[in-house]
Amino acid sequence: MASTSNIVAWGDSQPTNKPPFFNGVNYAYWKNRMKLFIQAYDLEAWKIIMRGYIAPTSNIESWNVEEDKGFSTNAKAMHLIFCALGPDEYGRVSSCSNAKEIWDKLEVTHEGTNQVKETKIGLLNLSYENFKMDPEEDIKTMSDRFSVIVNGLKGYGEVIPEDKLVRKMIYSLPNSWDSKKTAIIEAKDLKVLKLDELIGSLLTHEMMSTGKEEKKNEVEKKKVGLALKASKKDDDSSEEDEEKEMAMFAKRFKNFMLTNKGRRFQRDEGFKSNKGRDPLTCYECNKPGHIRFDCPQLKKNSYEKKKHKAHVATWSDDSSNEDEDEVANLCLMAIEDDSMVTSNSSYSFDYTFDELQEVYNELALEYEKLILKNRKITSKLKNENDSLSKTNKEFESKFEEMQVQLKDFEKKNQDLQNLLSKVHEDHQKELDDLKASFNKVGTKIVEKCESSRTNYVRKNFQGYRQRSPNRKMIRRIWVPKGLIANKDFNLLSKWIPKGTKLLGTNSYGPKRVWVPKHT
Repeated sequence: MASTSNIVAWGDSQPTNKPPFFNGVNYAYWKNRMKLFIQAYDLEAWKIIMRGYIAPTSNIESWNVEEDKGFSTNAKAMHLIFCALGPDEYGRVSSCSNAKEIWDKLEVTHEGTNQVKETKIGLLNLSYENFKMDPEEDIKTMSDRFSVIVNGLKGYGEVIPEDKLVRKMIYSLPNSWDSKKTAIIEAKDLKVLKLDELIGSLLTHEMMSTGKEEKKNEVEKKKVGLALKASKKDDDSSEEDEEKEMAMFAKRFKNFMLTNKGRRFQRDEGFKSNKGRDPLTCYECNKPGHIRFDCPQLKKNSYEKKKHKAHVATWSDDSSNEDEDEVANLCLMAIEDDSMVTSNSSYSFDYTFDELQEVYNELALEYEKLILKNRKITSKLKNENDSLSKTNKEFESKFEEMQVQLKDFEKKNQDLQNLLSKVHEDHQKELDDLKASFNKVGTKIVEKCESSRTNYVRKNFQGYRQRSPNRKMIRRIWVPKGLIANKDFNLLSKWIPKGTKLLGTNSYGPKRVWVPKHT
């Protein structure tokens, strides 16, 4: 293990035993490097940064071996972090008492709270989802940009699987890379393909494509040198040249009018009736299906004529390298004599009157087709409009009927409400009358009950004989005269002499019934 006495913070290029220097810029870059440095220097120091350290409260002389080791490891971790910080960053954490507190404070200061972290993670995820290769961007620049986004997410704990990174890199390539993308997808297993291998393959393809383009550009430079019109005249004669050009244009226009004098576009009387017409035939190549205006052979010949008229200067392949770099400057002067003005053969027109007439007929035919199509669409829309109008009227009629029914129902409802209210009032009145009658009768009944209770109390508790508790209960039944009752209390018709005592007869005499005094 290296000694901590020689540890001094360095910049980007430092020895392996020096901690990375941090001056407040690019914290994520420093954090990752510092983490690896501490883990490589002393793993126990990194563990104590992660789990924290609480110093013993007892005297330092009474510490045991474990307490001494923990204190030493915490001090070593603090020393490693302090050696990597600049003056400003050291001032932020100089009052911290353990390594975990220093690490957490730096993290919160430069990464923010959990809410800030979530916001940054969301922005990085958005950049990852929208990642595309720019049109003027090369593979190296694109991969560097992609790595910054992925490493940023990884620094916040968002680790993306390798296969997803590979797929994202492939699908972010522009359309010009479609052939390469298809080849990679078909030839490689994207689940096991590494991102570095993919980037290397793309760089190789890019270098090969760049070499081909450079060779192509060199060949194009050797091919053609265009002869440009060189005008080396004084500024004083510019107005005179313009006047000459205007005069030349006027003569050409006059000659054009004389040549085409009397020609007029004549409408074909039979262009409306297209039935039975022969198919279109080109006057240039004599092939059916198109007109001379659209003939590819005409366009090719026209291009050759223009190329010839422009006096294209082509340099030979046998010329030296110095001759290849020279530019052909040809001064082309157009001189027209009076005899050329009168000559009709000096001017040629690209299209004849018949060709223009044929084009006009085709346009007229297309116009008729469009009118017919427009009429069909208009008729269809009109029918749909009529149908919708009819449906709308039906709905309006039904709506009016429902409005009338609704008013009838509302009126019936109001009548029922009035009837219910009247019945309720009648029932309430009848109930009140019944209550009044009940109260009147009930008062008398209560008074009678009160008086009956008083007499009952007097009867049972003031001088009346009470039955002995030891006396057997005898069932008393009334036996009519001339009948007797057996043990089952069945009445039997039997004559009994007077004075005979029968079982079940009333030995005490008739039952006494209390009768109110006033009745």
